Amino acid sequence: MPLEISHHSFPWHDQAWRQAGFGTAVPQSLLISGAVGAGLREFGWAIALRALCAQPDPTGFACGVCKECEWSIGMRHPDLMVLGADAPEPDEDTAASDAPKEERAGEKIRISVDDVRRLIGFMQVTPNRERARVAMLQPADAMNLAASNALLKLLEEPPARSHLILVARSPSRLPATVRSRCSQVRLSSPSTEQSVEWAREEGIEQPDLALAQTGYAPLAARDLPAAYWQARERLLPKLASAAGARGNRSAWLDSAEAPELPHVVHLLQTWCIDMAGSCWREPVRYHPDYRKDIARCGARVDSMALHAYMDCLKTSRRRLDHPMNPKLAVEELLLGYFSMFDRG
Repeated sequence: MPLEISHHSFPWHDQAWRQAGFGTAVPQSLLISGAVGAGLREFGWAIALRALCAQPDPTGFACGVCKECEWSIGMRHPDLMVLGADAPEPDEDTAASDAPKEERAGEKIRISVDDVRRLIGFMQVTPNRERARVAMLQPADAMNLAASNALLKLLEEPPARSHLILVARSPSRLPATVRSRCSQVRLSSPSTEQSVEWAREEGIEQPDLALAQTGYAPLAARDLPAAYWQARERLLPKLASAAGARGNRSAWLDSAEAPELPHVVHLLQTWCIDMAGSCWREPVRYHPDYRKDIARCGARVDSMALHAYMDCLKTSRRRLDHPMNPKLAVEELLLGYFSMFDRG
């Protein structure tokens, strides 16, 4: 999604914000982690802006209107440095997009030892403005071991008026020596009620269904692209038909462009999870509008075959970054799905 920086965070962050005492002070070294979709990145930005803001509001959040906030939100603050997904391109004047690097380049984000050395040099300089120097690494778990070791020097001897914010989905990938030198905040996922209320306030269409697609992660539900919904509309009726007559069920792809492979893999995975759950009379998690079809399909398929196919889907997800023919990959996955119903 495009880079959007807010001086505030989300309603389900309020308790963590108060408990950590960010209303009065920001620690020099902070590690933020938590559940996927809990808004780790946005929480990190709220803290970064609060550390630089000239006039925080009574709750401790940045005001969002002072010159410091204006510069920070515009990624122009001289005392703010960002490494990772939100880092600006080296030449911003010629950048073709304001999307995070991971989306522009379609590749994994890596934070190198040279990046960290550059950050250390930045943090050791006296702030240009009156408040502080702030650096954010997002995702911090994109650092390799050499980069993490280089960061230790900064963590052990942080300069005065400096704040280092690490945002990590998988903090266990960071060395223990890094984690132990940081104050830590772990964000919980919002409750179902909070997710639904927020989704409705955001104007998300079919909020309950959108949230179900992402395991009730509201930010992920908000960011579901139109291509995902189009793939779902085309694919799920075909999956539901598996319990019916046999035939060339992949022929529907011959006359039309195949849906995007990542969407197909996700839809197949969530559909199969719902099928497996139906065998144990568990509630449908991801596709409640296909509850009856899922139950019918689940009753038809052998559980061992289903779990073997789900393992294949996990392998396919890990290989999404590898070069392949998307249409052939989609057809292969669908043939594997339908073959479960053609046995015996």
